[in-house]
Amino acid sequence: MKILTLTLFSFFTFSAYGQNEKVIDTLKASKEHLEKRINILRDSLKMVNDQIENFESKARIEKYQKTSIVAKFRQGASIKGESSAIAKPVYIFNKAKEVTVLDYYEGYFAVAFDTIYGFINEVWAEKSKELDQFVLAKMENEKLQLQLANQRLDSTNQVEAKERRNRLITEYGLDTYMRIRNHEYWLGMTYDMAFESLGYPKAKNRTVGKWGINEQWVYSATGRLILYFENGKLTSFQD
Repeated sequence: MKILTLTLFSFFTFSAYGQNEKVIDTLKASKEHLEKRINILRDSLKMVNDQIENFESKARIEKYQKTSIVAKFRQGASIKGESSAIAKPVYIFNKAKEVTVLDYYEGYFAVAFDTIYGFINEVWAEKSKELDQFVLAKMENEKLQLQLANQRLDSTNQVEAKERRNRLITEYGLDTYMRIRNHEYWLGMTYDMAFESLGYPKAKNRTVGKWGINEQWVYSATGRLILYFENGKLTSFQD
């Protein structure tokens, strides 16, 4: 009777254990499926945001763009293959000529003359209201593009900063995150915490012995801040 009871108990226990394993496997499969879907949606959302940003940028920049104008350049002007004072001339005007101006950047006009494409220094251009307006529009366009690039960089930095904040809080807790954000250092902090708080040291000195591993992190060329780690934990510092 005891043997039968023990056998039945073992059977039901094993059966329950097997059912739990199946449930766990099912839940893990569901989790994996959801994570894949989240990643796909995240990538799709990023793609759509990038497309919106590109179209908005083009729409704003196009307001300042002009395709080309015709301008007159004086005798002696030279078309060069590059927008540089030391670049060799491709063609030199033996008299004043009208040229199609395509672009302007840092003192040089990008031009097309017959079958020649190149650059002419702005000092050779004859002044005109149309040319002045063209240069002003191009300079405004450059300024706008720089502003848009900075905005994209700021947006990227904000996203990265938020992701880093969430990661550090999840890993270390809010109090430690606040100390890391303030670039603090304290006894007991780990290598990873020190890196997150202070960045890479200027130099590292490592000693291995029977007692374990000691590391010295030097954070300035003058040695004003030095952290001393024993087996991965900060035990002392010099500042």
